[in-house]
Amino acid sequence: MKSTRVNFPSEAQYAQLDAIRDKYGLTWRGLLIRGAERLESTSPFPEEYDRTETEARESEE
Repeated sequence: MKSTRVNFPSEAQYAQLDAIRDKYGLTWRGLLIRGAERLESTSPFPEEYDRTETEARESEE
């Protein structure tokens, strides 16, 4: 089994993520997986970035 260690830069950031984890009844592993799924299903970047990337690809064709 692989493991990962995460160091939080502040107690506040840890507390925020821990509260989210508790709210949805997730383990730390579950929170990480759900976050990754969310990033893969939607764009983590603002619309302006997406539009610029799309325009760049279209101009290459």
